[in-house]
Amino acid sequence: MKKFANYIANHSALVLIISLVLLIPAIIGYVNTRINYDILVYLPDSVDTIKGENILTDDFGLGAYAFVMVDSNNSKNILNLEKDIKKIDGVNAVMSLADLTDTTIPVDMLPSKVVDKLDKDNETIIFVTFEGGTSEDDTIEAVRQLRKTVKDDTKVSSMTSMVIDTMDLSNKEIFTYVVIAVALCLTVLLLATDSYVIPFLLLGNIGIAIIYNLGSNIFLGQISYITKAITAVLQLGVTMDFSIFLYHKYEQAKQNNKKLKKTEAMSEAIIETFQSVLGSSLTTFAGFLALCTMDLTLGTDIGLVMAKGVLCGLICVITLFPALLMIFDKMVEKTKHKVILPEFKRIQDFSVNNYKAIIVAFLILLIPAFYGNNHYKVYYKLDDSLPEYLAFNVANSELAEKFNIVSPEIILLDKNVKSNEVNKLVSDLENIEGIDLVLAPNSFVDPAMMMLLPNDLTKILDNDNYQLVIVNSTYELASDELKNQIGEIEEVVKKYDENSIIAGEGPLMNDLVTIADHDFKMVNYTSILVIFIIMILVLKQINLPIVLILTIEFAIFCNMSVAYYTSTTLPFIASIVVGTIQLGATIDYAILMSTKYLEERSEQSDKFSAMKKTLSLTVPSIITSALCFFGATFGVSAYTKIDMIGSICELLARGSIISMIVVVTILPSLLLVTDKLIVKNKKKEGKDMKKLKTASLIGLSLLLLPFNASAAKTESIYTKLDYNGDTVKSTVSNHIENDKNGEVKDNTILSNILNVNGDETFTLDKDTLTWYAKEKDIFYQGTTDKELPLSTVVKYYYNGKETDAKDIIGKSGKIKIEIRLLNNSLLNKNNRFTPFVVAIGTTIDNETNKNISITNGKVTDTGSRNIAVAISSPGLYEYTNIKEFKDLNKVVISYETTDFEINDIYMVASPKLLSDLDFDIFNKLDEFSSSIDTLSSKMDDIENGAKKLYDGSSALVSGEAKFNSKLTYLATSLEKISNGTLALNDGIDEMIETLTSVKEMMANKDLNGSLANLQVLYQTNSATIKKISNEKVDATYKYYQMSQTETEDAMVERLKQMNPNIDEATLVNLKNVKSTYELKLLLTANNNAISEMITNLQDLNTLLNTLDAKLQEVKVMKSKVTYLNDSLSQVSQGLTKMSQTTLITDGISSLNQGLKELSDGTNLINIQGIKQLVNYKNQVLTYTNKFKDIANLSKSYQGFSSNNSDQTVFIYKIGK
Repeated sequence: MKKFANYIANHSALVLIISLVLLIPAIIGYVNTRINYDILVYLPDSVDTIKGENILTDDFGLGAYAFVMVDSNNSKNILNLEKDIKKIDGVNAVMSLADLTDTTIPVDMLPSKVVDKLDKDNETIIFVTFEGGTSEDDTIEAVRQLRKTVKDDTKVSSMTSMVIDTMDLSNKEIFTYVVIAVALCLTVLLLATDSYVIPFLLLGNIGIAIIYNLGSNIFLGQISYITKAITAVLQLGVTMDFSIFLYHKYEQAKQNNKKLKKTEAMSEAIIETFQSVLGSSLTTFAGFLALCTMDLTLGTDIGLVMAKGVLCGLICVITLFPALLMIFDKMVEKTKHKVILPEFKRIQDFSVNNYKAIIVAFLILLIPAFYGNNHYKVYYKLDDSLPEYLAFNVANSELAEKFNIVSPEIILLDKNVKSNEVNKLVSDLENIEGIDLVLAPNSFVDPAMMMLLPNDLTKILDNDNYQLVIVNSTYELASDELKNQIGEIEEVVKKYDENSIIAGEGPLMNDLVTIADHDFKMVNYTSILVIFIIMILVLKQINLPIVLILTIEFAIFCNMSVAYYTSTTLPFIASIVVGTIQLGATIDYAILMSTKYLEERSEQSDKFSAMKKTLSLTVPSIITSALCFFGATFGVSAYTKIDMIGSICELLARGSIISMIVVVTILPSLLLVTDKLIVKNKKKEGKDMKKLKTASLIGLSLLLLPFNASAAKTESIYTKLDYNGDTVKSTVSNHIENDKNGEVKDNTILSNILNVNGDETFTLDKDTLTWYAKEKDIFYQGTTDKELPLSTVVKYYYNGKETDAKDIIGKSGKIKIEIRLLNNSLLNKNNRFTPFVVAIGTTIDNETNKNISITNGKVTDTGSRNIAVAISSPGLYEYTNIKEFKDLNKVVISYETTDFEINDIYMVASPKLLSDLDFDIFNKLDEFSSSIDTLSSKMDDIENGAKKLYDGSSALVSGEAKFNSKLTYLATSLEKISNGTLALNDGIDEMIETLTSVKEMMANKDLNGSLANLQVLYQTNSATIKKISNEKVDATYKYYQMSQTETEDAMVERLKQMNPNIDEATLVNLKNVKSTYELKLLLTANNNAISEMITNLQDLNTLLNTLDAKLQEVKVMKSKVTYLNDSLSQVSQGLTKMSQTTLITDGISSLNQGLKELSDGTNLINIQGIKQLVNYKNQVLTYTNKFKDIANLSKSYQGFSSNNSDQTVFIYKIGK
């Protein structure tokens, strides 16, 4: 190494010339490196969707396609436009409805669902396919020409359009934000270095290293636009400290030995720099290479280029930068100045002097940082990372709004699947929610007429090996709904063809989500492991690497958690790569400080002095490096309109500052605390103690790893009641959370068990239900004859008189609906009470109703209707005998109407809400009770003292003036006693009010489960509506003029009159049409009611105050007790002084009367005030014990149909 260093130092001009010459091939390589703008091409080839894309490209010419929206009023113009499009190089096929009508097939032979889908509002769609893939150069050029031909970029929707707009925007921005990054770094360097020339030499050296790196990318074939955008700024930020380190070593060598030649000083600097930065550069290098473990090969793209950048930067630091320093040495010396950046001595002193407090703060912050790091949200939809005004986004929005084409998917079926099987498949797919169009080869015409279709259409729909089924989903790309829908589609399709493949943008995005989630964990753990191993080899111990990784991981958690606490949604790629890049880039800060600390500790025994010296030597360098990294990345994040790039750079900019703060504050504290573990002292510690501390460090590090939550069971009981409250039907639904393969055992009394959401099988042995799970949650339903825990009686009053609800339908007048609830647990022989909290809600329209009120609740006017919501807790009054709960057994709804109708009323009951009562309230009440007892005892002492004072007053004969002054003091004290007692009485009243509020507030805790169950019911109804909907049924119903008011017999009679020859089979079919159509109407009305109920329950969460406000009143009451005790103390002192005055005088005749009043008054306060307060206290304790009992009963509830349910919710619907 010494020979190499001497050669560089002595041949600086030659090194510079060679470096400049090498720029020529580097620039050529940079210009000719292909840039890829399609993230989806980085999915692994083993994924079925990629295999499908390859088949579509090679066999069907469907590797890329576009939708072109054009005016549909003139078919001739459309056909002429198609001819122009076909002339574009790279176009494979062009077709539209105009092509179909140009054949011998009449327009009315085309399915209406096809015509309605592709022709709306005087616009139709031309479908264009291309020979190449989405991001191939030929396809990109073809779409550019297509846009020119159409003359409106916003009318062409395709993935290639997104690639083009991304390419244009990225190329437009990159020069600007590189200039911003250089300017910001230059500013930092001018402040941090001691020469005006050095910043330009530093940037020149790194600039050449960046060009070398970008030019060598030509050997990779292509790189992504994300890699291209962030490489320069990341390499600038990451490798800057290498160059700064060499410059400092060079200057230090010259100052330490002024007899040294400059070449000798540079040689020493090169050797020291290489030895010092080798370890840190290896960790950075390894951190970037960890990205290569991603299944999404975009990680390999970024990782290789950035690792190569670190290598290029290191080579230039020990070759080119020394040459620049030697050549420009005189100019550097002439332009030297005092360093403007401060030394940050206060930060250094703060870190050492407060290291214990910093450790405590670190442990406290670790929890929210860890939580935020694991709960921020990410998005996967690629077009969300680009501005909405771009042409492709405008086109996609118009296509979705006008034609409802959001996520088209393509199914590749074996050619040998028969037509009748394909028809069944199409029918099954159409029944899946969110699919509004399914097209197969025979969707257009009879199979016998396929030969008459245009060649462009027939060659797309099938070939020698496959036939295509095109499915249009209305769900957004990368949404949970689309993910679930693709799973349903795959399950259906595999029944007809096991080897089928689902391709298209939706499945590709679905695979991207799955792979990205896996990559996130893999990359984080790999980078930590690799860097950990390298640091063990470099530092030659295990404890210090644990401390350093823990420090930087904490900084990463803080950085990523900002997104969670600011409700920022990050692009998926940022969440994957940022943590690894931040770890690899900023671990250098921690290594620099820790190695310097070890050096200082080897020279002095006092760890605090060593740390102060370490901080003085390293903090300026760390801050300079961090600010350069910040400047390099912040400019990009502030300027770019591409969120995929902006988010990565924003996170890295913020991460550099956070890492800097953590390293200069928390790391010194950790090093001081773990000093005995990381410093090799002559006096070794005991083995057991060292093992214990090491285990503690490892345990703390394990806190950073994710963990799984335990499984749970949720039970929902749906009950339909008639308008009088009698049970019509009950169904029990269970949801078991599960993430394991194998047997899952459950306890149940249900019969007629049905798996409603999967194909898992089960066996039932008495009450033991065994499921054979497949790492999926289990959803099943069943029935039982068991009595419901709540009975309901509904009474209707019309103008004050009880009546049957059906008798007053359509009438006007005053309405009162009384809903009484009975808690059947009160009737149990074992007297075990179950405390239910019931939310009751309904909607009443404003058009025909007014003056609406509801007891135990609130009415909210939304404009067109009123939402009435109330709370009930049946049986609570009977169980507690607390009069404030007496009205909670019923709810009364009153209003005036001009057209009465029976509205659906929903009730959601839970036995678990009261289980969350805060027992800290009761503990505080116990403390208050103790204070009241003490107060009562002291008041008795005061009363006895006052009596004794009165008995001795007859001996007073002189000292009238002094006595009067003491009497005034006594009166003041008595006034304080009175005021204090009144304050206590008020406090007790507030306590009772608080307890009542607790009861009301607890009723509304966590109704999210109830809302979720209603939403499931809503979705179930929607699915049923979807399945029974049929255009032919709708048309037949309207054609024969059927209506809901007409009975089947009346309809049959009418039809026979119209057509005496009508046969029975036709009549049966028409009856089925009537029942099916009217069932759909009924379910639709039912869903509308459920939707309104969901709104009601959501409003319910905002009705009541939180428990914290009421707890504050307890604190106020407590302060009043303190005040009273202080007052009593003053009275005691006053009476003591008064008793002393009896030695001064013995003759004031009026004194006896005054002291008699004092004694009587004290007695009255004690009897009517304090003793009454004690009685109130005893009553409050009784309430407290009952609330504790209720909370325990609520917690102990184990389920309705089983004894192992974690959550049980009863949902009642009262209706016609």
